Amino acid sequence: MTQGSEETGQQTYGIGAESEAVLARARAERRNLPSQIFYVVRRWPIIPLGIMVLLMVCGIFAPLIAPLDPIQQNLVSRQHPPTWGKGYIDICYEQGHDVFPDEANYDLTTSSGKTAYNRAKRTYHTRWAFILGGDHLGRDVLSRVIFGARISLQVVGVALASGVTIGTLMGLFAGYYGGWTDEILMRIVDMWLSLPFLLIALVIALIFGAKTSTVILLLALLAWPPFVRQVRADALVIRSRDYVEAARIAGASKFRILYKHVLPGTYSTILVIASLRVGQLILAE
Repeated sequence: MTQGSEETGQQTYGIGAESEAVLARARAERRNLPSQIFYVVRRWPIIPLGIMVLLMVCGIFAPLIAPLDPIQQNLVSRQHPPTWGKGYIDICYEQGHDVFPDEANYDLTTSSGKTAYNRAKRTYHTRWAFILGGDHLGRDVLSRVIFGARISLQVVGVALASGVTIGTLMGLFAGYYGGWTDEILMRIVDMWLSLPFLLIALVIALIFGAKTSTVILLLALLAWPPFVRQVRADALVIRSRDYVEAARIAGASKFRILYKHVLPGTYSTILVIASLRVGQLILAE
């Protein structure tokens, strides 16, 4: 009786495991390509990372990408409306007249003739000029944005790296050790978040000057608190997992457990927060 029941249980267990494997395989095969892409985009911060990569490429290769000189002024083209890639040359060819305005067609001895000629020159541009319009000095806005990404990314990159390092370490120690360590670190975070950051930034800028190093320091002080809270929450959950308990029983040191088992479980959270903080730090800068 016992042997028969064991055989029946083994057969039942085998059928159940086999059926689960078949169902899992069927679900995987039934999932089409769009659903797989949506699953990956929803699970990982693909879109924010893509925007970050685009900004980095624009900053690094700014001289090759920018259509015009970002500091070249042309008062004739000041406050130029955005063309969105539609150049005046294309319009001229469609209408069947000259590309560049000829002075012979205007009476430059009168103010109205000069105004008409200047207006014609104002609208003359190539396809890649003034895509986002011109500023109050006639400079190309798109070129200035591309070159401005260089400085912003340099400052934000250093500040974000320091913020990620400090915030992640504090969150790991607070979540894993708990107790007084958690209380002290989290009260430090609460006190820092209660301070008026804008007032502190203005005072530091007045004392040390509005230098690049000062801006990096201020942004680094602004970047770390969100990482502490989120990483701490993940560490509180991960430290009670079975594989962490097994590593602790096996005699692994606390540093090894933090580095090998707890920290990898927070990578996705760190990436999401870092990608969201880039835009906020650029605006603060």
